[in-house]
This record gives sequence, C-alpha cells and structure tokens, in this order.
Amino acid sequence: MTENFDWTAFQDEVDYASYSLDDDKLRVFSGRVTSELYDEFKSNGWNRAYKQGCFFAKWTPRREDIALALCEEIVDEDSTAEDRAKERSERFAGYSEHATERAQDARDRSDAISRNIPFGQPILVGHHSEKRHRRDIDRMWKLTGKSVEEGRKAEYWQRRADAAIRHAEARYEPGKIARRVKKLGAEKRKKQRERNTNKSHMREYVIKDHYPDLAYYDRPRYGELDNTERSKVDADIAARVARHEQWSDRWIEHLDSQIAYWQAIYNEVKPDDLPEAGEQFPLKKGCWVKSSYYRGAWGKVQRVNKSRDKRISSVTIDENNVIGVKFFVRRWDYTELTAWSETRPEVE
Repeated sequence: MTENFDWTAFQDEVDYASYSLDDDKLRVFSGRVTSELYDEFKSNGWNRAYKQGCFFAKWTPRREDIALALCEEIVDEDSTAEDRAKERSERFAGYSEHATERAQDARDRSDAISRNIPFGQPILVGHHSEKRHRRDIDRMWKLTGKSVEEGRKAEYWQRRADAAIRHAEARYEPGKIARRVKKLGAEKRKKQRERNTNKSHMREYVIKDHYPDLAYYDRPRYGELDNTERSKVDADIAARVARHEQWSDRWIEHLDSQIAYWQAIYNEVKPDDLPEAGEQFPLKKGCWVKSSYYRGAWGKVQRVNKSRDKRISSVTIDENNVIGVKFFVRRWDYTELTAWSETRPEVE
C-alpha cells in the first residue's frame, strides 16, 4: 500500500462508485485500468469482479475515501443480492449447458469412430490396418475421457447455479438476520470502547511510535521535553486524537445504519406464528427433525437454539448425520420443521 497515493489523478479511468447496504460493499465501476491503479486497489483490499466490470470491497472509512477521491460521489447500488445471485445462477447454468453439449459431442465422435470397427474385431498385428486400428482406439479412449470430464464439469456448474440461489435466499432467514443484528451490535459496542479507551492512551502511543527517542524502557519521558518540543508533540497528539475520533465516529454511524437496515428487514420476515414453548416439539440434542425447506430431508440435532422467551427458534444440525440432501445450511429454523423423531428415521 503506497502512502499518500494520489487517487484523484485516476478519475478518468473509472465510471462511478456505488454502495449497497444489503451486502455492505463498495463498488467502483470501470473498464480496463492501468497496472498502477490496479495494484493500489489490490493493496487496499479491493477485488476485481470482471463479469460486473467493477472493483468491490467491504466498507471501511478508508475505502469510502478512496471511492470518493475517484468518483466524488457514491450512489446507491441498483442491483440487489437476489439480482446478482440470479445472474450468477444463470451464468453457471450456461456453463453447465455448454459442458453438457461438449460431453455429448465427444461421446458422439467416439461412437462414430467405433462404428467403423466391426464388433469384436481384434487388432490384426502386421496387417496394413493395424496402425489405423490402434489410432482409432486411442482416439476413442481420449474422447471417452473428455466426455466424462465435461460431464463432471456440467454437474459442478449446475451445483454452483443451485447454490447461488439457495445462498441468496438463506440470507433472509429470520434466524440469520437476528444473529446478524446481534453481531453488528457487538461490533458497534467494540468500536465505542476503542474510541474511549484508545483516546486515553493516545499520548503514549504517539510518543512511542513517532518519537521513539523520547521513550526509555517503553516509558515516555514527556516531562523532559522543553516547551517547543512539548508544543509540537501536543499538536501532533491533538491532531491524531481528532482523526481517531472522527474515524471511530464514522464506523459507529455506519454500523448504526446497518443495524437499522437489517432490523427493518427482520421486522418484515420474522415469524409471527411461532408456537408457544409448551406447544413446540420437545426437541433435544440427539433427536432427528424433518425439514420442509429441503423437501423432507432429515437431520440429527446437534444443538437446540432458543430465544429470550425460551421458545425454540432454530436447531443446529450435525453435518455428518443428514438424510435426503447433500448441500445444506446447518442451522434450520423451527418454522420449517414438520416432524421429529427420537431415533434415526427409516427413510427409503
């Protein structure tokens, strides 16, 4: 990361910048950029999304300043997480379709070669057809291998396409949103503690880091400075404390907006018909539950998660004991559970 890098000198290389509350990411849209600008983006934690034509990164005050230096304005992102997941799913489905076509083409070519060889015909050693016969067998073997490889690619991209949609839908499960709000609240309290705690120790940090010749055995000898040096240190400390407070305030303001956004979404999707504690399934660790979300899949309960009113909100599933589904989210909401069993169910 280059210190004092002049981002404003590269404004002509970018189009616009956007921010999405949904995934908390900044995006700077551009075409091809110079290697110097690309390297600076990468060193500051930005990644390149070639299909979207942008650089993207999680929000931080520094990255917001970079986007503002390049574009002077940050607009709201038009596309949502669902839109991007749908585009990604369609793209992966296209890859799967193309791989399937290539697998079928290789299979057809192999079959066409085999039709030229009589069934059960051995290689006639020493005959003029020996060389061609061996070449055809080798080509058939390679084409068959290619067909199998492309078939595996088709399955892989189809799984990616399905997972893209499932991941986007899982983001808005009530339990996940509630945990996200709780985590954001913890991050906000941490930033508030850092703002207050670090301020009291900022003087010592500044002297130790920026005036090492004034420190003795990690104890600042601030009292030995003359008035001129002390005024210089005090001015530097005041400036750094002010920047620290401004930085922390931006973080806290940003986390407040994130909490308000996800709390509003939770109020829309939270289950209002959750049964009372006495009316719920008597779930415990080791029992099995059936999920409607995964089309009747069964999973063994590893942990029962309860809300503040003692009602079961979700269960955590043992990833090694699931019947009927290969790819799944380990936390299942109570609202999607349709049955339970104390022992492993007999499922065909």
